[in-house]
Amino acid sequence: MYPLAPIGAVTLMNAHGGTGKSLLALKMAMHIAIGKDILGASTNREKVAYLSLEDPSEILRSRIYRIMRDMIKNDFNCIDNIKERLMIIDRYGIPTLIAERKDENIRDTETTISLIDQLLTYNIKCLFVDTLIRTHNLNENNNAHMGTLLAKYEKIAKEAGCAVILLHHLPKGNENKAYAARGASAITDNARSSMLLDKVSIRSASALKDDSMLEAATEKRLIKVTHTKHNYSKQHPDQYFEISEDGTPKEIIPKADETAIIKRRYSELYHWYSTKWRKELIVEDNIKSHYQSFRPSKGIGHRRYFVALRWAIENGYAEKVKAPKGESKNPRAEYFKLKPIKM
Repeated sequence: MYPLAPIGAVTLMNAHGGTGKSLLALKMAMHIAIGKDILGASTNREKVAYLSLEDPSEILRSRIYRIMRDMIKNDFNCIDNIKERLMIIDRYGIPTLIAERKDENIRDTETTISLIDQLLTYNIKCLFVDTLIRTHNLNENNNAHMGTLLAKYEKIAKEAGCAVILLHHLPKGNENKAYAARGASAITDNARSSMLLDKVSIRSASALKDDSMLEAATEKRLIKVTHTKHNYSKQHPDQYFEISEDGTPKEIIPKADETAIIKRRYSELYHWYSTKWRKELIVEDNIKSHYQSFRPSKGIGHRRYFVALRWAIENGYAEKVKAPKGESKNPRAEYFKLKPIKM
């Protein structure tokens, strides 16, 4: 899920209790399973594992049901993809230590070894751990201990070839100023990427100039996701979601940002059409309205092109059309017509 959670690295998802990090993490896992973008980040359709240590099975199943019920409104077939690619590892109430301290030594556990084997066996590309504190018996305020613990997770990420996302709590206190993970600074220092979930105040929501977001903030249901650490990429723009009345996390795009997002996506799409694919480009009189031959076997190698085209189709800026005259009738080829958009 680039750039928020790079493969082979550890990412932190920090939040106060009750903010909705488990709900969002579950939705992120499902989006990765079906290959649908989330929080402005692109995803591939990959297998994903969710290690649940904090919530009872009944609560976990209820959350999955509510999120899936919301997702099938737009894509009923997503059920099969989620069943096939999402692995729930329910270990609530069962000791699951990634690192343990005996005397003065910190060592790997059988759980670490079996987890790596399981991730490799099922070709898991993203692992969510809910939550970090449930996977060790170390001193959370000791930098040496936490540095060793994060090194264990980094080992899992590298050996299994997957992204590891650790859900972690923020320290109690002033919620508006708590931007550091709870415990030793080594927790944040040793993660390669970090996200902060925080409830949006009414004052901050007012600045977004969006009535629906202001209403959600008034009811303390509006959450902002900030990319607070980003070693391998530029800082990702702030993202927002609200916890609906039925407890389902739903993404929200501020109205002020919609035009900018459309322009950026269209610009990216047009760039790929007019440069990388110039040889296959068939231009009509209007330079921004043209046909393009898209073959999946070629498109897979150009992820950004594929994502941009998919976005255009989903948002009504591209429609599937018949092959133009003179084109070979290749059953694997698809043709799309881009509609002009005011830039």
